[in-house]
Amino acid sequence: MKYIIIIALFILTSVQANAQKAIFEATLKYTISVRKTDNVKDSKPLQTATYNLFIKGDLSRSDFNSGVGMETAIYNTKTEKGIILKEYSAQKLMINLNKEDWLNQNQLLRNLKFNYEKEQKSINGVMCKKANASLDNGESLIVYYDPSLKLNNNEYSIALPNIPGLPIQFQRGMSGMTFEYTLSNINYEMVATNTFDYPKSGYRILTYKEAQSLKKGEK
Repeated sequence: MKYIIIIALFILTSVQANAQKAIFEATLKYTISVRKTDNVKDSKPLQTATYNLFIKGDLSRSDFNSGVGMETAIYNTKTEKGIILKEYSAQKLMINLNKEDWLNQNQLLRNLKFNYEKEQKSINGVMCKKANASLDNGESLIVYYDPSLKLNNNEYSIALPNIPGLPIQFQRGMSGMTFEYTLSNINYEMVATNTFDYPKSGYRILTYKEAQSLKKGEK
């Protein structure tokens, strides 16, 4: 009888584990809208942008493109090295990061404690569960996720590793504004390896520490 119970528990655990599909390689495209949090009457976004995420095993790349510039983040979990490319006006920067740097610049979103709610919402035909969290800096974060999918690589920029599923939409409030990311497409075709190559020229190269000093206006 003991062995029958153990086998039954094993089968149940296997079924639950197999219910969620792990994504090892894909291209995910998010649209971003920026709205005034306190302006309910005017729901039109003040600004729109795109966030494209490329995953291939240990490699990740995210491209943020707005009307004022572009930012790209590339990271390899195997070598524990990455870069951030910034292109604003005539300025082009390449910031080199090690694992500690990478975790530091993403730490705000990595150790969040989420409250999971009963509310569900259909987004682009996907039924999503809801979770919310309060950030250390006073901001709020609401996430709608698909529990049937999960990215195997959760070291990408703007990752939410504590969410038990694939983020379909997440809303972040900040300084009277709401930034809303919505997944519009997933492409499961193979991602070319050269997608994660670093540019060889055309950028001013900085360390993470130098970039932080530059951001603070230090010489």
